[in-house]
Amino acid sequence: MVDIATRVYNHKWKIDPIVRSLIDTDFYKLLMCQSVFRNKPETQVTFSLMNRSTHIRLAEIVDEGELREQLDHIRSIKLSRGESTFLRGNTFYGKRQMFSSEFMEWFENFSLPPYHLEKTNGQYELTFEGKWHEVMLWEVPVLSVLMEMRSRSVLKTLDRFQLQVLYARAMTKLWEKIERLKGLENLKIADFGTRRRHSFLWQDWAVQAMQEGLGVSFTGTSNCLIAMKRDIEAIGTNAHELPMVYGALAKSDEELAMAPYQFLADWHEEHDGNLRIILPDTYGTDGFLKNAPDWLSSWTGMRIDSGDPRVGARNAIKWWRSMGENPKEKLIIFSDGLDVGQIVDLHKEFSLDVNVSFGWGTNLTNDFRNLVDDSRLDAFSLVCKAATANGRATVKLSDNPNKATGPLSEIDRYRRVFSSTFCGVCPRERRGHCTASPGRRLSCTRVRFGRTCARIRGKESASRCSPYLSPKYGVHRRIRSPKAANCIDAALRSGGSRSRARSGRCTASAPSVAALGGLSSRQAYLFLASFAGLRLSPFCG
Repeated sequence: MVDIATRVYNHKWKIDPIVRSLIDTDFYKLLMCQSVFRNKPETQVTFSLMNRSTHIRLAEIVDEGELREQLDHIRSIKLSRGESTFLRGNTFYGKRQMFSSEFMEWFENFSLPPYHLEKTNGQYELTFEGKWHEVMLWEVPVLSVLMEMRSRSVLKTLDRFQLQVLYARAMTKLWEKIERLKGLENLKIADFGTRRRHSFLWQDWAVQAMQEGLGVSFTGTSNCLIAMKRDIEAIGTNAHELPMVYGALAKSDEELAMAPYQFLADWHEEHDGNLRIILPDTYGTDGFLKNAPDWLSSWTGMRIDSGDPRVGARNAIKWWRSMGENPKEKLIIFSDGLDVGQIVDLHKEFSLDVNVSFGWGTNLTNDFRNLVDDSRLDAFSLVCKAATANGRATVKLSDNPNKATGPLSEIDRYRRVFSSTFCGVCPRERRGHCTASPGRRLSCTRVRFGRTCARIRGKESASRCSPYLSPKYGVHRRIRSPKAANCIDAALRSGGSRSRARSGRCTASAPSVAALGGLSSRQAYLFLASFAGLRLSPFCG
């Protein structure tokens, strides 16, 4: 095991690179990067650094020249052959070749784009501009660098013996936490602490301690490099970044209201199993669940990342039950600023009602509270978020008002859109003219149908059907296949055109009928014909 104190002491003598690998990052970053690479490759974004703990004046603590050296070093890093082999050949979440050949070919030749650094009022202003899938990979390394450089600024004032004592006390403190967790039956917990870690060395040690102390209860780490190094699972799904950018790209309030579901529809096509985890709080969990399409209820679980975790868990359980799902077959991941006491309490309260897992972050990899004078090593809140997408501001509301980000005018607009009583798709509902199950918005996707609205219920892809729906009457029918929208579109283009439908020659192919799931041939014909503008008697299943 590395002598951390001695290693830290040697940081004084020269610039010691903090980030030495492109995969010293969170696993979900690579998953999201591949999704963006596939679905939004031309989107231009700006990422910006924000220090929420303004009393920590980073620009007065961290030397600008040293910071530039660290950032320039990161820009020089390329994916190594061993790292490429790991990503290409390893099994993640039970799936081999999680990353496509096209994505890996791009990543193997990738280097991080330029940065822009300034000082303002005792803080650093760091911005990154360019294609979304390139710029997004700056987030984790820049946070890791700044957090560790702040730690180093404190540690360099200590001599070797003081460092030995400090790390001995920190190790004892962490091990006592692990001892408390040992008694929890069926505990599942992972390391989520890369972005705000004390240092890479400390995160690596913490992972080893979790492996040793918790055994199979420790499910893995979000850090890809440590996962490769320690031969453990890389853990992660998706983050707020995706709905924030999708929301910024929306061209109307109706598109904005659908943005949180649109990115999940894209994710649904790419991943299954335990990678289908809903993160509902970007624009408020309550509104998200009220308007969520049916197909989301089939996803594996939900991550609770803001607000009161108990309220969030209870709301998730209530929603699953309202959707006809068994919460005991679902997974809740708690991940917001947890410490050992909360983990113990939440596990005891919810483990009998739902499968519970924990993503343990800052208080695992950066808990040095009360170990040095004046709280100089206490963790603080530093974030790097997408600020604009194609020139339009991004917004995050969160279930915690203190986490809201974005221009005030846009925050007000987003609050209006996501707190409104309509589902965000049907303009007639806003005017009180919607006849499709008035007052029932739960788990439906609504689209305009001339003088009425349809509720398209689907376990798979209701939201993806919305661009194709324009019949003259309402339909209430389950669409079970993720390819249903494509089949509808294909049927219309290959024989189901408006003109042919009106002349009675619109027929649905067998694949199209099968894709609609549960419809008879006649019903499928009527359903598809309605898209072409025929006025037919409505049917309802």
